[in-house]
Amino acid sequence: MYKKGLALAIILLFIGVSFQPAFAVEDKNSSNSSSTVSENEALDNNLIKMLVQIHISNGMQSYTLEVSNQQLDELDMIFDKLKIDLWNCNSEIEVIEIYKDAVVSLGENGLLPDTMSIEEAQELVLKNNFNPRFGKLFYHLLNNLAEDNLLNILCWITGKSSRTGDRFSYYFPIRIFSTLYFGYILDVYNRRPALGWVYTIGMLGVKEQEGSFYGRIYERLKPPFETYYIGALGFRGLIFKGYYADPSYYLGHSFCVHLVENPD
Repeated sequence: MYKKGLALAIILLFIGVSFQPAFAVEDKNSSNSSSTVSENEALDNNLIKMLVQIHISNGMQSYTLEVSNQQLDELDMIFDKLKIDLWNCNSEIEVIEIYKDAVVSLGENGLLPDTMSIEEAQELVLKNNFNPRFGKLFYHLLNNLAEDNLLNILCWITGKSSRTGDRFSYYFPIRIFSTLYFGYILDVYNRRPALGWVYTIGMLGVKEQEGSFYGRIYERLKPPFETYYIGALGFRGLIFKGYYADPSYYLGHSFCVHLVENPD
């Protein structure tokens, strides 16, 4: 029943995003380099490459930033503050102000691509890109799972977690929306959960998850062996991640988020 309901919900999601306006920075399948350090910092041999992804309704633009250790520390502190502020608020009005302040901090610390202004980043992470009617239908299809760890619909999502990243869902041959995975399987004996925290606020209120968890929406097989646990559908926002290290930092909006401690 869950899989049938999910299949119908994904069709509704496809319909819901098919008629939404594109964000101004859309540039599908692109990768750009952007340096956000000063000339003095550029002399430092310890600069680190960081990936910044801008996800819109049906595409993604990827930037490589060269940042200092201090900037990485600032990124970590910004999301630590986000967690404290979000977990102590209970209204979407407060969330909007917290998001705006966080994006300002990201921009002031050189953690946004040069081509993206603070105002554009705020619009990206705050804009609800889905028709509420589809959210209500999705809610009725999956409402029986509401007691199951973290489940939320038409929600803002923020988090910091390892073994987390983006994958795209396709309606062949068209890439239709972004998904986020939380945890994966390497083989029969090696299942790895995401580790960290996630905060959402949406149709089902405030839902939080901390510790180890997996995505529960569906499992996506990546040949030959890896299986990703998809936990967020229709993600729109920003993802920050080191090239060779966890964790991932993300903030934005999602059509549906479903996480569990045990995926079985």
